[in-house]
Amino acid sequence: MSDLGVDKHNTDAEVRDALEGCKRAKEEFMANIASIPVDNAAKAVASRVADLLIERCLTSRDPAHCADLLSKDLATCPLIKAIIAEANEVYKFVSIDRIDSMRIQAKQQGHLTEALAAVNKVDTRMNLVHDFIRGARHQGPFIAYLPTCESFKKYYDERTTQEKAKIDGIFQRCDHLRWEKMDFLTSSLTVHFKRLHKVCCMSSVPLSAYILLCQAMRNEINKGLNAENGKFNRLLGAGAAQQV
Repeated sequence: MSDLGVDKHNTDAEVRDALEGCKRAKEEFMANIASIPVDNAAKAVASRVADLLIERCLTSRDPAHCADLLSKDLATCPLIKAIIAEANEVYKFVSIDRIDSMRIQAKQQGHLTEALAAVNKVDTRMNLVHDFIRGARHQGPFIAYLPTCESFKKYYDERTTQEKAKIDGIFQRCDHLRWEKMDFLTSSLTVHFKRLHKVCCMSSVPLSAYILLCQAMRNEINKGLNAENGKFNRLLGAGAAQQV
């Protein structure tokens, strides 16, 4: 349970493994190692490896990790926190065992053409906020179907007055506006962070492309923030674009 920076990521075995990886890369590409991109926890190992290489080599920050930090900061915006709270309400509701079994049954019986399971968020991987919100959005048809489901009617009748009121509130809030906000936010903003992170994780993408990828993401975000004469602010609230 020791700190990552102390010894957990700084063993001799890891250094030997990293050196072997560098050796294979040099043989495959017939070139020296110029940079070793890592996250904070592995910087100590990378520095030791760089010192042991014959050529001059620098340690740098891993592009995918840095891209995820952008999403992490974005998730602190009141705008994003509000949408995450709405998605979380949907996730918790449809993840109830009996409710989830109704989704599976509805799919099997052909009542729903799409019955995807909700996706939980991972707080340490903020680019997955995109998947979390999209997963909640996909529950729209299922939630609209529930009031017509006999199993759900029985489940609802068995609830207390307080529990029924809570369920009624969820149905009222899961309206067209909620789904439209999720659709617009993910298509105009979060998808670009997700895409940048995935591209940076590809072994075929050189570090030299990173700054261009960042600029491309910024261009796409600018387009989304200014689309349809300010729809971002109209739909998501005054000042939403400025928060981003």
